[in-house]
Amino acid sequence: MTRKVLKALYPEGKALRSNLSVAFPESQDEGVAGVIGNVVSHITGAAGLGGFKGLNGRFARHSLMDFGTAVPSNARFTRADNGACVDLYYNPDAVPPKPEMQALLPR
Repeated sequence: MTRKVLKALYPEGKALRSNLSVAFPESQDEGVAGVIGNVVSHITGAAGLGGFKGLNGRFARHSLMDFGTAVPSNARFTRADNGACVDLYYNPDAVPPKPEMQALLPR
């Protein structure tokens, strides 16, 4: 999902780390928001307060990920350079699980 968002935000090429912020409506400890945020952070570089502080005032990636915000979607990705944003909507029910999964999950 993050890859699709990056292609929409950066149709001209690769995304620039430290140029993208991500906001989630859930708090970081709610459900799997923190886990999803961690994966998104590895892909985009966006991080919370504990993230990379930069080099000589450049390339900082801390404070680029927020939780508990008033976004209308599952996540909002925003470019810092031009303000373009993409709202991500995720519906896991769109792909039904295989019946065998129910028996395997407890293991």
